[in-house]
Amino acid sequence: MQQVENTHLPGTIVHGGGRDRYIVERLLGKGGFSNIYLVRDRHARQNLYALKEVIDPNKRERERFTFECELLMRLEHPSLPRVYRVFEESKRNRVYVLMDYVEGSNLEQLRNLQPEKRFALSQVIEIMTPIVDAIGYLHRHNPPIVHRDIKPSNIIVPARDVAVLVDLGIAKMYEPEATTTAVRHCSPGYGAPEQYGIGTTPRTDIYGLGATFYTLLTGIIPADALERMIELHENRPDPLVPMNQVVTTIPARISEAISRAMSTRSTARFATVEEFWQTMTAGIERPVSFEPIFESLYSPGKNGSLSNGTLQITDGLPLQGKAPASHARKTSIIVALVLAVLLLVSVSTGLAFHFSSVQHPAQTHSTAGITTPQSSTTSTTPANIYPKMAEQYTGMINDLATKATTPMSLTQISQSAGNIRGFFSGLGQTGTFTGTVDKAGNIQFQVTIYGGSETITFEGTIKLGGFPAGTFRVLRDSQFTGESGVWSVSP
Repeated sequence: MQQVENTHLPGTIVHGGGRDRYIVERLLGKGGFSNIYLVRDRHARQNLYALKEVIDPNKRERERFTFECELLMRLEHPSLPRVYRVFEESKRNRVYVLMDYVEGSNLEQLRNLQPEKRFALSQVIEIMTPIVDAIGYLHRHNPPIVHRDIKPSNIIVPARDVAVLVDLGIAKMYEPEATTTAVRHCSPGYGAPEQYGIGTTPRTDIYGLGATFYTLLTGIIPADALERMIELHENRPDPLVPMNQVVTTIPARISEAISRAMSTRSTARFATVEEFWQTMTAGIERPVSFEPIFESLYSPGKNGSLSNGTLQITDGLPLQGKAPASHARKTSIIVALVLAVLLLVSVSTGLAFHFSSVQHPAQTHSTAGITTPQSSTTSTTPANIYPKMAEQYTGMINDLATKATTPMSLTQISQSAGNIRGFFSGLGQTGTFTGTVDKAGNIQFQVTIYGGSETITFEGTIKLGGFPAGTFRVLRDSQFTGESGVWSVSP
């Protein structure tokens, strides 16, 4: 895909095929490879929708996106946004998905209005009840659907209705025999360790759910999974401080349940969302009504009033879930410096899948299922400028299959805007590479070896100080061989 460079102006008509026409009201959000617009049905002008536009997908991406959206159109749950249709505009190579448009503030915004930037346990239980039910609904499908990006900013709380889980844009049907690299679909602090590796499972959502509870109840975004893995591998204490040590009024059993949900080992977590929820709510007296709680959430806090309708789009970028600057800076430095000499433990396998959110015109409530790109806590490059690559990098690459760590170098690098090429050495192999770096600091490139039959694909981000780091996979005839690992280099 190419980087998004153009957007529709207000008043533009998007043709949906047949008599369907949608008038663009305004741009709601913009991601690396997509835009989301507020649109009005030309034939039923009272009907507002959100329209996601995917830019320049290749044939495989287009077919996958269309198939997955058609699956999501079958979902019916009051705490999930409704997807209505997907269509193409072949002349401009665009794919569109029409969804619910939902107004409301997300839990990250509301949290920051609360005293100490956290909620009471009773509030959290009441707000999250329909969300947990929605996650269970997704997981009960055959095969299960894994959301993969559960976090406070993806939970919308309308002032007079149940909370809604949005940004299904990176959800995916879980297939136990399939694998996919997911490093670009991981929100710092909320992504499970396996999302830095080769796959996800329904237990990945349990980690994200636990991390969401951690933030809502303590006011602190938890330590990132990658930082935790590094520290634990070095036999140092887990950076994730138990909740009841952060807020002493949190019951020990709640703290223990969250710790279990956020285990770095997938198999040590709760087996199902239902088991996690039963443990969380045992013995807790539930409020009688949503209304008093929601009214209190929307009351101005010490930071002033909240402007509703602030919309966001994640688009699978790692710029989601903005952590406090000091914590993010510490995490970035640790990852950049330590990854060069460490190996990560192997991770579980699974799948994941891409689409977004909005509101049903016949409904009176709304679910702002779109999330605007938040500023990266690790990139040092302005959002409108491609990061400038150095001429050469050196570092380490770790093969999880063989548990071997070898030197890695990228040399003779040339760059034209977002396109890069150069010479690779590592894993006992050498060869030329080609790839891209986008304005958000995401980097990907490929090295072809063995006469063209095998390809090493690299994905990652450019961390604070200009340190690229990420994951790699080895493909043979375009099929994943099972060989993967992590890499990190410095200028």
